[in-house]
Amino acid sequence: GGERGSSRERVNRRKEERKRAEERRRRMMERLSYNRSRLCEDCGVVPPEDAYHCYDCNVCIRGYDHHCPWTSKCVGAGNLTEFYAFLFCSVSSALYIAMSTGHYWSLKAGK
Repeated sequence: GGERGSSRERVNRRKEERKRAEERRRRMMERLSYNRSRLCEDCGVVPPEDAYHCYDCNVCIRGYDHHCPWTSKCVGAGNLTEFYAFLFCSVSSALYIAMSTGHYWSLKAGK
């Protein structure tokens, strides 16, 4: 008696798993048919709403700002803060070097 009940439960569980799998497949197909119209023609993916395709990197970047030639990366929503930090450090270093060099030559010229 107990074995038959457990086999029925297994059969019912399998049926439920199949129904869930079919429902997931159906939803996925609906999403694919909706997203096909949004595919990026260049890289073949569905980009986020505010994405732009970078032709240097050949990827779609969310919140695209520009492609940085110094870092050879795209600047977008995901790394804008880091890019500003990079700019600040670069400009600060350049100013320090310029001021140090100017100070050195002014001391050397005074001798």
